[in-house]
Amino acid sequence: MISITPGDNKPYYLKEKGPKPSGVYIRYGRNKSQATKEEITRMIMESNHMFYEEMISNEQELTFNYLKLKFEEKKMDFHEYKMITSGFIKNQKYTDLAFIFSDQYDIETKIGIYNGLDRAEFKSKKEFGGSIIKQIDTTLEYYNLCNETRVIIDGSPMRKEYVSYYDKATREAILNCYCHRDYTKRSNIKIDFFDNRCEIISPGGFYGGLNLKDVLSGVQSFRNKYLVKLLYKLGYIENYSSELNRIFKEYKNCKEKPIIETTLNMFKITLPNVNYLCDAQNLAESKNDAQNDAQN
Repeated sequence: MISITPGDNKPYYLKEKGPKPSGVYIRYGRNKSQATKEEITRMIMESNHMFYEEMISNEQELTFNYLKLKFEEKKMDFHEYKMITSGFIKNQKYTDLAFIFSDQYDIETKIGIYNGLDRAEFKSKKEFGGSIIKQIDTTLEYYNLCNETRVIIDGSPMRKEYVSYYDKATREAILNCYCHRDYTKRSNIKIDFFDNRCEIISPGGFYGGLNLKDVLSGVQSFRNKYLVKLLYKLGYIENYSSELNRIFKEYKNCKEKPIIETTLNMFKITLPNVNYLCDAQNLAESKNDAQNDAQN
C-alpha cells in the first residue's frame, strides 16, 4: 500500500489550466472529481490559514440576547466576556464567529420525521433558527420529544423502559455537527427520523486531511477553534476529541452499529433505532410461533 500525505499548499493544479475547476481535481478514496469554485476557495483559505470564524462579518448590526441568557444560566457575566481575545471582534468589527452566535444568524437547523424507511411521506418537520446556541437547545429539546420510549411490563415490580436512541450518543452526534461543520457552506444541518434509524447530516467533511481512523484515534484538527472553546466554556462539550468514540461506545452491546459516511462536502452519521430492532425480532419470532402452531 502506498500512502501519500496531503500537501500544505493547495490547490495543486494543471499548469496549463490554472487554479480553476478545469485544472483542479480532488481525489477522495478511489474516486476523483473536478473541484468546484467553492472547493478551490476553501483550499486557498486553508493553505493561507484563513478561517471563516476569523473573517469580518457582512452583518454588523448584531445582538446576543440568547447568548447572554445562556451566560446568566451558567452564572457567568457576559459583560466580562473578552470579545477580542475570544474571536468575536477583529479590527473593531464583528467577525463571522460573532455572527454565528448572534440572534441574527440566518442558517437554520432542519428536522424531519418520516413514515416508514424512506423520505416518501412526512409525519412532521421543524426548522430552528437564530443563534447556534438557541439552535442547539431547541434541537436537543425536540430530539427528546422524538425519542420514543418502549415500555415492557413483565411481572417484575418495576416496569422497564427503553428509549429508541441512546441519549449520550445522539447528543454527541448533534453537538458534533455544530462544533465541526463547515460554516462557509450556506447549507443546513439536517436531522431525519425514520422508523428504523436517525440520520444526522452536517455540511463539510473531516478537516485538515483527516479520516475516520485518525479521528477515532484521537487526532485533532479544529476547523472552528474559537467556536469549540466557547461551547466548552458553556458546558455543551466535555472533550475536544472524544465525541465519536463515545457514540460507538454507547452502541457496543447493540447488534446494529452507527454508520459514518463522509465526503469533502458532507458528514453523515446514522444511528440505529434499538426499539425497531427489537420489534422486528419479536415480529419474526411471532410469525415463527404462528407457523409452528399451524403445523401442529
